Amino acid sequence: MNRPHNIKRSLRAIGLGFVCAWSLALAAAEPSPALPPIVQSGLTLLASGGPQPAVDTWFQGGILERNERAKSAAEQRLKRLAGILGNYRSYELIETREIGRTSQFLYLTLNFERGALYARFLVCRADQQWVVQILDFDTQPEAIMPWLATAQAK
Repeated sequence: MNRPHNIKRSLRAIGLGFVCAWSLALAAAEPSPALPPIVQSGLTLLASGGPQPAVDTWFQGGILERNERAKSAAEQRLKRLAGILGNYRSYELIETREIGRTSQFLYLTLNFERGALYARFLVCRADQQWVVQILDFDTQPEAIMPWLATAQAK
């Protein structure tokens, strides 16, 4: 007697189930905003061991690895800035800008006890792992993210 009503209800439930499953599949397909392992490892070491092990990690495997001068400069800059800002607390990913399929710029805020430090990493996929090709820190965000300076001028 209520067969047409039950069929409509069943079709609605199936349709709703399909929409939910489809939405979950799309969400799972979205790229994760997770950092490449080499950047994440360096940040973990920055929290537990300070600037030296963090910079050592970031310089592993890429073109910077054998550049002792660049490594020393990055380590000294991070030590000096951390000395002013206090202990490292956490990070925030501000933006990722892809440069093709194998390279990307990562822009981060590094949160310390007494302020923020802004960082830019150019990471490249070399063989099967990510390596850092460029590393830069500054207390002024527009020095790391130049588009902020032009946005402020408007």
